[in-house]
Amino acid sequence: MPNNRLPEQHPAHVDPPVPHQGNEGQNQNNAPSGDPNTINNTYKKKANINIATLNIKGATMPSHNMNLIEKWSIINHTMRTNKIAILALQETHLDEELASEINRCFHQSFDLHYSYNPNNSRGSAGVAFVINKALISPKHVMVQALIPGHMIVLTIAWSGTPNTTIMNVYASVDRQKQPDLWAQTEHWRS
Repeated sequence: MPNNRLPEQHPAHVDPPVPHQGNEGQNQNNAPSGDPNTINNTYKKKANINIATLNIKGATMPSHNMNLIEKWSIINHTMRTNKIAILALQETHLDEELASEINRCFHQSFDLHYSYNPNNSRGSAGVAFVINKALISPKHVMVQALIPGHMIVLTIAWSGTPNTTIMNVYASVDRQKQPDLWAQTEHWRS
C-alpha cells in the first residue's frame, strides 16, 4: 500500500492571538484581510478560525419537503451565523451532478471539496469539506480522498498560518467494517 503521508511542513511565524475585550477565553486575532479586490471580503479574515463537523444525513431532506438547494442554503446560513470557517460533513450522498449544482448556487459563499461512495454515490456515505470564503482566503488547499466516500484529508494554509491538516472520516455503522477503516487511518498517520 503506498504511503499517503503528507510531507512535513515547517511552520511560519504567527503572532500570538490577542483576546478581544468581553470575550475572555476566546482568542481571536484579526489577520490582514488579503486582496482588497476579492468579492468575499465581507468579514476580516482570521488567523484563528472555527472548525465544525456535521452529519447531514443526505443531500436533501424529503421528510421536510426540502430539496438540495434549500438544504444547502441552511448549511450556508449555519456557517455564516456561527462563523464556521471550515465545516467537515459526513453522509453527503453527493455525486458530480449534485456537487455541480451546489457549486453553481454557492460558489461565491464557499468552496466545496467532496468524495463520494463510488458504489452508491447518492445512497450512502460521502464526506466533504466546506470552506467559508467570507472568513478565510486560503493560500494553499489540497484534498486527498484516502478511502472514497469515507475518508478525506484537507491540508490548508491561510493568512500567514502554517499548513493545517484535518481528516474527515465517516465510519460505517457496521462494526465489523470499522477495524479496517481505523487501521487505514493509523497507516496513513505513520
